[in-house]
Amino acid sequence: MTDNNKKPDKHVKVPADIHQDIKIFAAKEGREMREVVTTAFEFYKKYRNSIKDDKQ
Repeated sequence: MTDNNKKPDKHVKVPADIHQDIKIFAAKEGREMREVVTTAFEFYKKYRNSIKDDKQ
């Protein structure tokens, strides 16, 4: 958090096994967990309609 006007990040509870997977993946990629989760969420938002269509 670099801007003093921003609120601190909120914590999100995930199952321990998912947390561990994110932690390992982030370490392998040399990125922070926050970056991995943000990238995954942005990917989901971008492609969620095609994912829903595939399920139907």
